[in-house]
Amino acid sequence: MDQSAANLTLYLDFGSQPSRAVYSLLAHHSIPFTLIEVKIINNEHKSDYYAQINPNKKVPAITDVLPNGNTFKLSESHAIMRYLCATREAIPESYYPKGDIIRRSQIDYYLDWHHGNIRAGNEGYVMNRFIKPFITGRKTDDKVLKESMGLLKKSMQMLETYWLRDGQKYLVGDKISIADLACAAEVGQIGSIEGILEDIGGFREKYKRVYEWLERIETEIPALGETNFTSNLMLEQFWEMLENKISPKL
Repeated sequence: MDQSAANLTLYLDFGSQPSRAVYSLLAHHSIPFTLIEVKIINNEHKSDYYAQINPNKKVPAITDVLPNGNTFKLSESHAIMRYLCATREAIPESYYPKGDIIRRSQIDYYLDWHHGNIRAGNEGYVMNRFIKPFITGRKTDDKVLKESMGLLKKSMQMLETYWLRDGQKYLVGDKISIADLACAAEVGQIGSIEGILEDIGGFREKYKRVYEWLERIETEIPALGETNFTSNLMLEQFWEMLENKISPKL
């Protein structure tokens, strides 16, 4: 099944790393789709309208008009990317191979690991380091911050020594996959925000393989590199605003 017509709609916020991963998969392969931005900062994801698209009220999500006229709705970025690989012939087989159960299982292994490690560490740290103190006006307990940063550092080290071991160009072997997109959207934020860079102890020097891999992915997939860059400029301004409001600095 190749749903090539512009029957596909993507709901996203470019500040969301999972949203950028899905967007880059579509944009890089020139797949027709309608883009609808759901601004989290304006609570648009909590609207009754969006709840009809995704009851979990998170981004990204898609709707796809099928050949029989029914509308298929799907959320969760990894599920969306798997679906797109199965239904859009423009996406190369390497991204999520149908005929190679070993490599596909390895990609699934990374995607399952991703949520509880690199994403949980990064999201948890940013939330506790910046967002919650800004909203509540209170510092986050040092123990909570250390736990979040500990998971983030452990996950980055796992990327450096396991997922990119033996000179691998990509997370799963010698070809790019949706695992690389999911990870690069996440790591692209870690390497750009001043406060995170300071607390993690550096990026380029400490995680050389990860740094070189990220540059490779963002160069090969310009849509991801461009949206990472644009989003991070906005986030850097946001972090500065937060830091000026939160005193003393955490």
